Amino acid sequence: MRAVEVIEAEPDGVEVAWPERFDEEVGGRHEPEHRSLSCRSLDIQCGALLVRRVELPVEAVLDARRDPDFVIIARCDAYAVTGWEDTIRRCRAYVEAGADVVFVDGIKSEEDIRNYAKDMGDLPRMYNGDLMNTNDLADLGYKVTICGSTIWLIYQQVKESFEELKATGAVNPKRFATRWDVASLLGLAEIYELERKYGVSDTVPTNV
Repeated sequence: MRAVEVIEAEPDGVEVAWPERFDEEVGGRHEPEHRSLSCRSLDIQCGALLVRRVELPVEAVLDARRDPDFVIIARCDAYAVTGWEDTIRRCRAYVEAGADVVFVDGIKSEEDIRNYAKDMGDLPRMYNGDLMNTNDLADLGYKVTICGSTIWLIYQQVKESFEELKATGAVNPKRFATRWDVASLLGLAEIYELERKYGVSDTVPTNV
């Protein structure tokens, strides 16, 4: 699935913001609903400029969409700013305007997740976070989930590796995979074989 997440801001310049090769190369994009970000997930209220006619950004991106199979995700940041009822109203307007999926940002509890599913149960929904098991989210009808905990996992592993390197002068090899593991995941063996077959390269690494 390829997707773009539209912002809830004035549609001026949407065509400019849409990269020339967007349809071929970009699989997804996340942007705030407004120009001055209200980051509820970090408990920071920076102020927000929410537009009144919420369907405008969706209409603008729909006009710019060239691939009919490209999924448009409409993100709503209104929960932390204007409350839940306005969030519901905005999300319904997004879908009515043509958005394929809605994404409510600022969900902070399992109760929020269940209210999101109950009050917008007829809308295709996305959840971003780790407050509930993905299987349980699927049972509640969520279509897309972003599991941010994998980012913190990477951070912790890298941090501990550098601490080990600083303290001992080396990183335990059991911590990491090899370049050949990565090459296998990327399918380089097949690429090298094609290079050999078509005369691009005379050798194929035996370790891949």
